[in-house]
Amino acid sequence: MCTVLAGNQRVGTMTVIRYMIKTEHCAPSLVAKHFDVFDLVRGDGYWRGKHEQSISITILGAEADLEKIMQLAHEIRTQYQQDEVWITYESVTLRRVLRPYTLSRAAKDSQ
Repeated sequence: MCTVLAGNQRVGTMTVIRYMIKTEHCAPSLVAKHFDVFDLVRGDGYWRGKHEQSISITILGAEADLEKIMQLAHEIRTQYQQDEVWITYESVTLRRVLRPYTLSRAAKDSQ
């Protein structure tokens, strides 16, 4: 799994896989059993013309994480008795934040 930290790190970019799981219900604790770092965003969705809660879970990882993603999606579908859970994934370029951006630095940059 890829863990991204902001701070003083080496310059560089890396290619990672951005996985997204779309579901109606999911507790963060279930995702945390499989992954240490993830985003969970709640919103509104529509399924077969009806409004429902929607959850998007985003995980940055490697190609090798696909099996863990599939296992997580299966657990979500089973535990919450959902008709379907969707997974999308794509290769993305990640650029690290090199150092904190402060007001003093912003003032310097504007000169």
